[in-house]
Amino acid sequence: MMLKRRDSFLKESYQRYRDELYRYLRRMVNGRSQEAKDITQMAFTRLAALTDPQTLRNPRAFLYTTARNIVIDRARRRQVKAKHMEEVPLESWHEPGHGISPEHIALDRERLAVLKTVIENLPAKPRRIFVLNRVYGLSYREIAEEMGLKEENVKKHVFRALKKCTTEMAKIYKNSAPSTPTDEMPKSSK
Repeated sequence: MMLKRRDSFLKESYQRYRDELYRYLRRMVNGRSQEAKDITQMAFTRLAALTDPQTLRNPRAFLYTTARNIVIDRARRRQVKAKHMEEVPLESWHEPGHGISPEHIALDRERLAVLKTVIENLPAKPRRIFVLNRVYGLSYREIAEEMGLKEENVKKHVFRALKKCTTEMAKIYKNSAPSTPTDEMPKSSK
């Protein structure tokens, strides 16, 4: 029953907002049709990835915010890539030290799997808030409005989840532990 409701919600949202979101994105990406299609699909994929997307008060706002954040992230990546392309001469790319070793990739994958497990073990509400903020890029305010919470409570949930992730990762990787966050609440709007 719950699965049918979820599927119905996703199908209805896709039919209702897809074309509108695509047109908005096409304007945002200067008419690049394929990029607008890709980002539209990514936004809906992120909606579908939510545990209970049908509980969103405003799925349209979620889709637009998610899509806008994807556009911004892509632009940032292009800038970083362009900067690094200028800094590293093309002829040196094949030299040792300019690539990522298989060991480094394996270690990163292992750490990501551990982090994923830590996040999955968070209680449902803090996990959802943390994922909306850190994975989907929603601001504290946007999450507060979406979930009917005070912005300050959203900040606390994100901070506690970050602290838990950092602590758990430090227990596992004592030699290469990330720095732990301070006991001070974050001041940014994200």
